[in-house]
Amino acid sequence: MDDGEEPGLAQADQVVWFVANDLDSISTLALYGSPPIGLEVQVTLWAYNRRGSPLTEALQNIIFKRYRLIYKGTIATPDTAHIDSMYVAQFSDPDVGYLGDDLVGCDTLRSIGYCYNSTFDPVFQEFNLPPPAIGYVLVQGPRVFTGNPQDEARFNLREVRGALNRGMDAFAFFSASPERPPFSALQWWNLFRSYRPRPECLPDPWLDPTGKPTKFRVPGDPVTGTGWLDANPDDRRMHLVTGPFSMALGDTQEVIIAVVGGLGPGHLASVSTMKYNAGWARLMAASNFSLSLNAEGEEIPEPLPKFFQLHQNFPNPFNPSTEIRYELPAEFHVRLYVFNILGQKVKTLVDETQTAGRYSAFWDGTNDRGDAAPSGLYFYKIELGRFSEIKKMLLVR
Repeated sequence: MDDGEEPGLAQADQVVWFVANDLDSISTLALYGSPPIGLEVQVTLWAYNRRGSPLTEALQNIIFKRYRLIYKGTIATPDTAHIDSMYVAQFSDPDVGYLGDDLVGCDTLRSIGYCYNSTFDPVFQEFNLPPPAIGYVLVQGPRVFTGNPQDEARFNLREVRGALNRGMDAFAFFSASPERPPFSALQWWNLFRSYRPRPECLPDPWLDPTGKPTKFRVPGDPVTGTGWLDANPDDRRMHLVTGPFSMALGDTQEVIIAVVGGLGPGHLASVSTMKYNAGWARLMAASNFSLSLNAEGEEIPEPLPKFFQLHQNFPNPFNPSTEIRYELPAEFHVRLYVFNILGQKVKTLVDETQTAGRYSAFWDGTNDRGDAAPSGLYFYKIELGRFSEIKKMLLVR
């Protein structure tokens, strides 16, 4: 900011704003072969330059980006027009230092797609620095209305009842060589839906190391060396996706991405530092970017629930995993089970005493033996002493 300027959006110390649309058919057709649909994108970027607390130190490594999507249509768009399956993707060609020695990964619980160096990097060696890590965090996905007044979403830096924000629904990457980047809208459409870009028709899904279709490539933890990890470092391209969601003519949606850096004593320590900073980015978004609540760098104390609540799982239908959230007003011994349509117990998700608070459990679509459960209707049941509640969910493979 210049001297005398007031802080901008979300009390930020610097704000940049620009707008674009797709109304130039020559440009859109030349890019990926798609005609205009009348979509306007308003982009706001903001950042902070403050010191003195863990929060403000983390904010030195974070840039927030809000994409506001407005479906305005073209002169030929009918009033009843709507987009039934829309996706938004954060695409990046990250190049952490030298472009040819990068690896990527994703954190499905924190909605992060990130890039890190394989060992050391010649560009950063010139400055006697270890290579950093860079992450893109989906801190606010598009809001999807649920009709449940207990659900809360964030939109325009406010809480919205009866809706939820989507998380990261897919993550994938490709290399500059020997793979070729997508060159048509249909190939990007495949990528957003968790398929390989080619062939364009009869999409081919990504496969995990066991040969099963997956929406999330390389979700392992490189710091601990566990799970499915990227290998053979190269010049990476990556994208994290949220969707699908729908938009009627005149609707507005918004997505907020945090660009987060981390520099540790080594290439893997940088991943840990980046995820630590990403936690502060998520906390900021959860507080609607209220710096005053974190003046001393303390976590925002969330009020304890006043009553019990078992939420509908999300996503639903799902594949390969889904989240089940519930709230406890007091301490209970919690048992959370998954049953099939015959009433047979498939999986025990929780069996422990928990204090008052908000909790999440995840079902990965397997039974207690670790075998994959077939597609179909399932029930999840929570028991708190003599009280119990059951909800339905649908697994689609």
